[in-house]
Amino acid sequence: MSAPQSKRTWRPVLAGVLQILACLPYIFSALELYFWPRDLPVSAGGGKIWEPIGVLVWVPFILPLVLGSISSLIRKAWGLALIGALLPLVFTVLAAPWSVTSIGTALFYRTEWPLGVCRAIEFSVYAFMVLAAALVVWSRREFTGRSSAGEHLYGPPKGWHRSED
Repeated sequence: MSAPQSKRTWRPVLAGVLQILACLPYIFSALELYFWPRDLPVSAGGGKIWEPIGVLVWVPFILPLVLGSISSLIRKAWGLALIGALLPLVFTVLAAPWSVTSIGTALFYRTEWPLGVCRAIEFSVYAFMVLAAALVVWSRREFTGRSSAGEHLYGPPKGWHRSED
């Protein structure tokens, strides 16, 4: 006998949309640094910033959010959706002593927006990630397919059903 299917709700879709919205400032900063590199301060050696540096700095934040949002939108791989929402927050906390991954500070130095607006954007990005993670946890029964890479590699075959002996 198979397990009953859970009713499909709006929660995973909203979690995916929130993750996409959370990733937009990171994409903006990465593309802006790539196409319009800034000059380094004289104290740091002067000259132009190497163009791919923006992509290298922001990819650890962009990639989990994009993969998690795709996973949430198609309701597959619950673990990937959850990790995609939480991993950028972990990276932010781990890199906080160097203050290089504050998206609010990056936006402040790259745009003409006031610091308060940039901090509000940063806070909303973090709130979107936390809310997306909460929605993914709340709707975990709606996700189908493999829940982890270990289950995919070492779990039973896809069509296998346990016999009731």
